[in-house]
Amino acid sequence: MNVSSPEVASQTNELFEVSHTAFLDNRLGRAMIAGFTSVGLAAGGVVAEATSAEADAVSIHHVYHTGTDGLWLHPDAPTIQGAKSEVMPEGSEFAIDCFSLGDDVQGDNVWQFGRDIATGRQGYAADFYLDTKVTKGNEASQLLSQGEPQCGSEQQSTPTGLQPAQSVQPFLSFDRNAAARWALHHAKDTPPNDGSCTIFVSRALWNGGVPQSAEWNNNPMATKHGIREGSDDAWASQNFVDYMRTQPYAEIEPLGHMSAVNNNVPDAKLGDVIGYDWNDDGSVDHLAIVTGFSGQYPLVSGWSEKGDEALTYNQRGWTWSAVHNTWLQSEPGQANMTAELVHLRNDDDLNLIAGQ
Repeated sequence: MNVSSPEVASQTNELFEVSHTAFLDNRLGRAMIAGFTSVGLAAGGVVAEATSAEADAVSIHHVYHTGTDGLWLHPDAPTIQGAKSEVMPEGSEFAIDCFSLGDDVQGDNVWQFGRDIATGRQGYAADFYLDTKVTKGNEASQLLSQGEPQCGSEQQSTPTGLQPAQSVQPFLSFDRNAAARWALHHAKDTPPNDGSCTIFVSRALWNGGVPQSAEWNNNPMATKHGIREGSDDAWASQNFVDYMRTQPYAEIEPLGHMSAVNNNVPDAKLGDVIGYDWNDDGSVDHLAIVTGFSGQYPLVSGWSEKGDEALTYNQRGWTWSAVHNTWLQSEPGQANMTAELVHLRNDDDLNLIAGQ
């Protein structure tokens, strides 16, 4: 599966890869730095201090696990490709005012807005490389439960002289039942072309109310084979997942290597999407949409990868080959297959976070 590169500065390449360790997967090891009246960090002969009033208004955290490369500060928006104002060295203190949702950085799409204590510069910093007290997955809901406001919300207390950061709405109006009903009703249709699994998923989501965009849509498009309805992001599996990574309402959860031991996916909901990488080469090869459950075991629907082959079933277990009556990872060439969940946040998630 393709994971967005971490937002870290480097002399040879501004983005570099970091190893996935148990420490990164369990970020409860991060230190929460609080309860002080003044903090100073010398950098370039400048020492900045936070007063007791400032300490009450913000949380002070540190840049960590970037090695000697440090972390970029983005003054305008929570995006990897956006303007960069400086590099904060490893260990730098960062005063957080609020969080926003933006580009995915190693599975974490939360960005913290605040200022570099050493220089006073303001901007967004990728949460993945700050020692905020959250575990990997659903960082936004954890931060809200800890009392950190989302930028632009009524709860945000904006210090004098600072402009509120732009708020990004992470939830969408999405009728999960409508998407699942459409998928179950059309699963046995004859696919229009080879590799039609992604357009099937796209159309199911559109029928559930997920908005189309300039990149992901059902508009007529000229190809070398003629006119096709649907953009590349609506037809190609990896393109679809990459597009969803950029959306503030979507979360990508790696499910790891397929196993017959434990196939439960507790985070999956109706209308979520499961992507399959048949040979673990880092590229998603097939998509299916969740249309039911057996306990916490998702049932999925989709179109065959073969163009004119209609399915004889409208639903299967997500790890099961209904055609060959065996586990998917037991089929030839798929022993190392991996999968990932594309979770779409809708009003149900908003209610859960609000405690309703």
